[in-house]
Amino acid sequence: LTCWVAGLAENSDRNNVRVFLDDRRLGVHWVGAPDAAGVSQVNAAVPGIVPKGERVLRIECGGVSSEPFAVRVV
Repeated sequence: LTCWVAGLAENSDRNNVRVFLDDRRLGVHWVGAPDAAGVSQVNAAVPGIVPKGERVLRIECGGVSSEPFAVRVV
């Protein structure tokens, strides 16, 4: 899973960014430095056991969580 996230802290990395698909915490493999617009790329692994279809994704860092949003697992 690759997503682009705005508003992460400067010290955000794979150890303090959490990605959730429904209620399942995914393993974060990489968090990029923010670009000129302040957007960082976040890569996380989706296990093969996750059912296909619409799921709810949210990102967490430093105790702050994004609004949940729908993604489609194919």
